[in-house]
Amino acid sequence: MSAYDVSSINKSVYSIEQDAKRARNSVAESNKSEPAEDPVECFLKEFAMSPSEMENLVASLKKNIDDLVKQRGADGVPIHWSYVPILPVGRVAGKCLSLDFGCNDNFFQVAVCNIRQSETSRDTTEFRPVDRRAFVLTPALRRAPMSVYCDFTAICVRQVLQENGLQAQADPIYMGIVAGFDARLKPQISPAEARVGKTFKDYKMENFINCDFVASFQKSMDKHGLKVKIVTVLNDAVCTLLYGVHSVYSRRISTSDCSISVVTTRSGANVSFLETDQDFLDSCTTDRRLLLRSPRNGSFCVVVNPEAGMRCGEKGELSNFLNNIEKNVLEEAKPGDSMRWECLSSGCWYPKLLRNSIKTMRKLEVVGAGFPDLLSSANCFEVFYVCDRYATVKEPSKDQLAKDLQAFLDPLERYRIQPKEAEKLAQVCQAIVKRSATMLASCIMAVAQRVYGKLLPERMVVAYCGAMFQIGQLLPSLQETLDEFASPINSIYPFKVELMPADTAFGCAVSAITIGKTLAMNEHRG
Repeated sequence: MSAYDVSSINKSVYSIEQDAKRARNSVAESNKSEPAEDPVECFLKEFAMSPSEMENLVASLKKNIDDLVKQRGADGVPIHWSYVPILPVGRVAGKCLSLDFGCNDNFFQVAVCNIRQSETSRDTTEFRPVDRRAFVLTPALRRAPMSVYCDFTAICVRQVLQENGLQAQADPIYMGIVAGFDARLKPQISPAEARVGKTFKDYKMENFINCDFVASFQKSMDKHGLKVKIVTVLNDAVCTLLYGVHSVYSRRISTSDCSISVVTTRSGANVSFLETDQDFLDSCTTDRRLLLRSPRNGSFCVVVNPEAGMRCGEKGELSNFLNNIEKNVLEEAKPGDSMRWECLSSGCWYPKLLRNSIKTMRKLEVVGAGFPDLLSSANCFEVFYVCDRYATVKEPSKDQLAKDLQAFLDPLERYRIQPKEAEKLAQVCQAIVKRSATMLASCIMAVAQRVYGKLLPERMVVAYCGAMFQIGQLLPSLQETLDEFASPINSIYPFKVELMPADTAFGCAVSAITIGKTLAMNEHRG
């Protein structure tokens, strides 16, 4: 990992305590009849970003994306091209499956969904989930021979089919695989062929590396008598986007377009988008409408998947956008760590930012010297969830917030958390979430410039999913920031960003049935 030198950061910028104390004392010294500024307000300003800073951040991210896309085909580029034979915009109907390895290395999910014609409109389809099961992957399974692992997977799929009355049907059930287990897939020769280059999670099955894992899974499906046909392999972020594509198409709203998706979890974030490069597309209208895009003969639609947030920031590209808290966190990080966009926009560094903020609050005497340390990441995220509930209720109670924090931070009450301290901590949590939303929104707008150029659609739909959206304040903060970006554009022509909740597993399933039926139709004609 090529990280920039932390020692190059100007140490003189670390003056949060001095600035806050100065704000607390200066007014009182000059005019004692006026109250001094709350030092916490000065501290919270560290997490705010001005409109000009956001514009510069968008420009920096856009340049990073453009530079990486130009390196298509080069080794080590943190961008993957997913080849989709057809976007899920057709009027298909039937049951479909997804096998999702993108959720966790301790389990995988099998999902069944049903697509049928809408009862209210002949021109639209209804996309309904039927069943979803999670199956535990024991350490022994993750180290078993690949054939044993695939057989176990096939048995789990068979159970789901049996319990939904689908095992005996004559026609094949099309399945897509969500390959989100951090395996680097070599370029796909066809939609349902992929070989694992290397993996960073705890998948250590014998013969897993370099195997054609799609063929291995299909062999086990056939062995157990399942009429399941695997037709596509997609990344989790790509499936999120394809869910949005299908949903927008089903609405039949001509002014809407979904070409971007965002995924953010505790460990990372990603933004994927439909490429409009003329190398891939045979036709592309002036406004680059999604539904009019078509691949060249014999080629595929292309979804660009910038893994690990494009690694933007590893070489110090974001150093000018970091606040003092983030710089303090970076200075305390392990050698080789860097403050990447992915860290700032996901939950990756939420615990580190919160711990550092509490240290600063102690120095500012906003909380007492004995205020509990947040030693584990789990405790830190629990603080965010508790403070999130406090911020979203109609009549928040500082006393109840203090009791809730006390219950898991210090149940023995070695330090008594005061309501005012709890309230200040909630404000800090909200500021960190808002900062994360700003980073996400900036990348979405940078990608939008890449996808649409200067002519944005009237309604730009962004599909989203990920565990971090369980923090209730993140979504409205993200929408608010995107609305701030949209405001000056609205003065020229109508433009709105709509955030659409998406489901990775079902996005993969609807893509599978679209691809499978299209391929079957082509074979019949041939």
